[in-house]
Amino acid sequence: GKTLSVLASFETMLQADEAEFLLVLCPNSLTRNWIREGERWLPHRRFILLGNEKKEKIETLKKLEWGALQPSGLIINY
Repeated sequence: GKTLSVLASFETMLQADEAEFLLVLCPNSLTRNWIREGERWLPHRRFILLGNEKKEKIETLKKLEWGALQPSGLIINY
């Protein structure tokens, strides 16, 4: 319920030009759920998961900065 509510609100905000990007910070146990629900409810949007390894995190963040990745949202665990 809560994940779907956030995704639906995000989509509405995107269409109204009130948002550009979704940043989700959640426990590691929920990161895959966010990816799965994003794919299910917003298949036209792309959400990526920031990996656990430092090297992988740095590479992903550099690609985001350079524009090599252009997802609709980023899921990060704490």
